[in-house]
Amino acid sequence: MIKVRNSGSNIISIEALNNPRSRNGILGISLGKKYFSKENVASYMRFGLDTFNQMLIAVGDYPERWNFMAIKGMPEDEARERALFSGIEHIRRFERVKRTIKQESYDINRVEVTSLGKLMESGDIEYNKILEIMHKHYNDNIVFRDDITKWILRNIGGRFKEAGLTGSKLEKALDTSSNYLKEEIALFTYLAERDPRKFIDIYPSTWKEQSCTRNIYEGKYPLLAKELELKEGMGFIDARAKRPIVKVVSEKVGRLLGNSPNERRTYEKRTIELLENTRNFAYIGLAYVLLLGSFVYLDVSTRTKTIWSNGYVIIERKNGSVEINPIAGQERWYDKDGNGNIDEIRRYLGMGYEISIEKREQIAEADKIYKQIKKECEQF
Repeated sequence: MIKVRNSGSNIISIEALNNPRSRNGILGISLGKKYFSKENVASYMRFGLDTFNQMLIAVGDYPERWNFMAIKGMPEDEARERALFSGIEHIRRFERVKRTIKQESYDINRVEVTSLGKLMESGDIEYNKILEIMHKHYNDNIVFRDDITKWILRNIGGRFKEAGLTGSKLEKALDTSSNYLKEEIALFTYLAERDPRKFIDIYPSTWKEQSCTRNIYEGKYPLLAKELELKEGMGFIDARAKRPIVKVVSEKVGRLLGNSPNERRTYEKRTIELLENTRNFAYIGLAYVLLLGSFVYLDVSTRTKTIWSNGYVIIERKNGSVEINPIAGQERWYDKDGNGNIDEIRRYLGMGYEISIEKREQIAEADKIYKQIKKECEQF
């Protein structure tokens, strides 16, 4: 399921289009972003096919070489090979995702999974001209440069910290990584202005920093926009997957472990392994997890927490009772605003329907894992 917000673009917005089917959706995927799980990408594919004529999934392989060079200190040839290899792995994974939604009667021929590297090659001379302009304005326009730096720190700042980069070394690394974003912005601008497919840029609204490409089209950098000779405009839509993966980091666990990053990472890794062993069955005490990007509903009057995670809804009440339910594909469990229909979920959980043996086994296994996690936490 996808949650859509108004784009607010003053160039082209999805709301202004009388016929979205005349356009094509494009989703850029960064390597290593846990947000782009198989489940989330499947949701974006469904959303794209339900909304647009065709859907393009573009894996950010080739530009990633800059991050490998900046953070890991790799020579360019090694960084390029590493980035391209990782891109191939991602493309294969998402091709398998295509086959899964084919079983839901979607026309997967309307979904193309490709790489930014291939799109750059197809851009040839025109793309390179736009890229040169990006480099020029990065050097001359402090606002444009600062926005790129903020975007990098917001999205992969933790990787610089883990590498121990500070001071002049950090500045140099950020300058190197900026080439990633300049190449990406140049490509998306090229696709908007030169590609006849007329793309709508799909941007996950879980990210704090707005797309720099969108900033260009909304006039934040007037001199840059003028030199690019923008004519076609580009559509933007904020859309996020409703059930991102669970990342176990927890405020409570962090306090129990003190200030030892190594111990905390060890605990997190162990917990994630435990969750994976349940085959994505995420039944977790809410005190022990922080859900990044998930929907979390807090009902103050009933002291109820409702979260969506890994295809399951988890409802934890004040009295300690927990209700869980697989919700993948069950659109009837949502109202028009995307909120869960608790009554429908409760009926499925046994109030009027018998719980299957398989479901009972899943609940028992999940309960076992939850108790094991809680026990490990209490030992610290």
